[in-house]
Amino acid sequence: MIQRRTKLVPADNSGVQWMTVIHIYGASKRNTATLGDIVQCVVKKADPTGIVKDDELVKVVIVRTH
Repeated sequence: MIQRRTKLVPADNSGVQWMTVIHIYGASKRNTATLGDIVQCVVKKADPTGIVKDDELVKVVIVRTH
């Protein structure tokens, strides 16, 4: 279950090291995201040579949870 302000580690090679959830799309009646949901995140730490930079807004699909 992914909620707002949850720290996420990406599963791709975009250069993002971790990010924070700020919005869950389609969550007007629920407060959590599960597999397959789209969330909006802000990048908190990224590789300087990567595609995505710090403090950038990104849309993310949840593909794996613990």
